[in-house]
Amino acid sequence: MKIYIIQDLEGVAGVFDWAYDLKREGRLTDACAWMTEEINAAVSGALAAGADEVFVHEAHAFNFDRLHPEMKLVRSEKLEIDSSFSALFFVGQHAMAGAENGILNHSGSSRSIVNILLNDRPVGELGLIAAYAAEEGVTTALVCGDDAVCREAETLLGSCETVPVKWGTGQHTGTSLSTRQSCKEIHSGAERALARLKDFKLLELTPPYQLEIEYIRTDVADECSIIPGISLLDSRTTLCTAQSMKEVYNYYLCQGLVLRRVDAY
Repeated sequence: MKIYIIQDLEGVAGVFDWAYDLKREGRLTDACAWMTEEINAAVSGALAAGADEVFVHEAHAFNFDRLHPEMKLVRSEKLEIDSSFSALFFVGQHAMAGAENGILNHSGSSRSIVNILLNDRPVGELGLIAAYAAEEGVTTALVCGDDAVCREAETLLGSCETVPVKWGTGQHTGTSLSTRQSCKEIHSGAERALARLKDFKLLELTPPYQLEIEYIRTDVADECSIIPGISLLDSRTTLCTAQSMKEVYNYYLCQGLVLRRVDAY
């Protein structure tokens, strides 16, 4: 049994500030250490529940020398999820842009993206990746992060194992478990998720897939609309229509290249 883990930083216990703020204040190294421990907890829980291989997709830099010795690191712009995997886990995940009391809520870019719709349904990073995995026949089994993303997962997926590690009262405020306790909860959640794997269903969407991305700035939408196959719905919103989620996600990655430059200013 192979497990694919998507890791992120904003949903990790104890993290209430953006990575660039943490870096400026000299606290990013600590936050990445907490993130590494949460990933290790998910890996050890999956292995304890019978997983043979666990792959972790890097989004923020791990403390590589502290990673679980039996995990496999995936460093790639693309998602390397295919039908050989039995389940998808999210660890350190945050809620979509605009989520009520979602700690560090955003969808792809905290500086540029207002909203994302997939087949007219509001989604964030969780929804996009879960839909991609579902097309490959891979079930989302575990979501760990703040309570807002856990609610989002339950609404989107209907049924999955969720592990809240912090509870928001605003974008930068709330309460959090300690790293030690969050890791204990995540380890147990991973075991429960694999024990209940047959209870979970794939996220059902019917092609063609339509991805709408609303940006804050009109010039960003203009620039992203230059990408082949992309059109403008209005001055701030692009539309991608495709027959596969892989195509949709590839567009999402392409517009991300534009945002790397824009968001740097």
